[in-house]
Amino acid sequence: MDFIPRCKRYPVPFDEALRVIVGAKTRLPNRHKQFRDFLKEDSEENRFAELKEKGFSYGDFENNYLGFMVWSQNRTRKINSERAKKAAAAKWKKKK
Repeated sequence: MDFIPRCKRYPVPFDEALRVIVGAKTRLPNRHKQFRDFLKEDSEENRFAELKEKGFSYGDFENNYLGFMVWSQNRTRKINSERAKKAAAAKWKKKK
């Protein structure tokens, strides 16, 4: 797939993979938290430690990249819809 970034070597070191998967503009502790949250929903917690120790193979990198993108979009939609509901409820309450 052309839209998946290519890394120079495999296995990809953990911090380098997170920089590509989560985003370089996100600070490192936030990258770890977001990726850990993604893995908690997708699989078990020990997967985080395993990937941190061994790095990402080619297949791991692709699967986690695509999975994180979908998870992140769904999470953003959920947060935005919750905010919109709260704003609408506050506006409705204010009109009464």
